[in-house]
Amino acid sequence: MSNKTYSLPKRCCRCLSEEISRRMKIGGWGFGTFYSIEVPVCKNCHQRIKRLGRSYYTVFSIYSLLFVLFAITNPIGPWQFTVAVYFWLYFLGLIVLSFILNLTPLGKHKPATLRFGRIKFRNRQYEQLFLDMNREKMMFKE
Repeated sequence: MSNKTYSLPKRCCRCLSEEISRRMKIGGWGFGTFYSIEVPVCKNCHQRIKRLGRSYYTVFSIYSLLFVLFAITNPIGPWQFTVAVYFWLYFLGLIVLSFILNLTPLGKHKPATLRFGRIKFRNRQYEQLFLDMNREKMMFKE
């Protein structure tokens, strides 16, 4: 995004409800610069988004604790070998667990992404409303 100011539709960017009660900050890096924008969300979607984010970290914490307890009680050789093997098994298990439970720390639960100054909404209808409102501002002028 350049120095232009863009308008956001006055609807929840997740469910298109007109009852907006909150704004959620979305941020991302691009070309050494951090970009951020606040997108409108309704109360129900805000609670759902926060709950999904918290559920990942809860599962992550429980898995980490159980894995460390298992690794301590079940050494498989010299401590260097044990640490190396369990280190890779830990991350492999995290990836598998994330896929099984459909949880991810990468912000997939957020209503939009912002990378390299470009915003992308998960709700395609909201994205189209955004593009329609800002079409003239996005045109290149020669």
